[in-house]
Amino acid sequence: MISPLTEYAGLWRRSAAHLIDMLWIAPIVIGLLYGAYGNELTIILNQFNSLTELAHSEWLTFLMIGTLPTLLILWFWFKYAATPGKLLFDCEIVDARSGNPIRFPQALLRYLSYLIYVLPLIAILLWGCDIEISALTGKMGEIGKTILCSIGYIFAILPLLGLLQISWDKHKQGWHDKIAHTVVIIHDEATLPLAQLDKYYR
Repeated sequence: MISPLTEYAGLWRRSAAHLIDMLWIAPIVIGLLYGAYGNELTIILNQFNSLTELAHSEWLTFLMIGTLPTLLILWFWFKYAATPGKLLFDCEIVDARSGNPIRFPQALLRYLSYLIYVLPLIAILLWGCDIEISALTGKMGEIGKTILCSIGYIFAILPLLGLLQISWDKHKQGWHDKIAHTVVIIHDEATLPLAQLDKYYR
């Protein structure tokens, strides 16, 4: 139940939880990759010095690096309303309107909404200033192309403001929370006895 007494998890708590999640997901992915490739894993990982090469990697590698973490995170969101990192920090992802556990379509929408933050950055890292805008850059010269490229990088990182918004938003929601209508609450503070809630509302 969402009430005026509900405490929302802030940016630093959620960032620490995310770091914990990275620490347990990475060994699983690396372990599976080692099982699939054995001693060749080091050679394969050394080849991933750019996103372009990663995009052209084998489907099995892509499945393990990209899909497996996605499935793990979605499962934890749907089953426990939190990843292990969030559970460690007493966080819970719930519906912003009702306070109920999120449904799977809602969890999927929340995860896909993270693409808002990463797609512009991935695009600029993949192609950077190699994107030809000949009608414009052909007349601007090298200085003009450098300025245009710099503007492109600025616009690529602007969506990250959607994550920083957690710091000042009333309900500590990022853009992905707004889109999926979710909030991250501090579980221990949000689950109060009904008697206490009744007393508060009198």
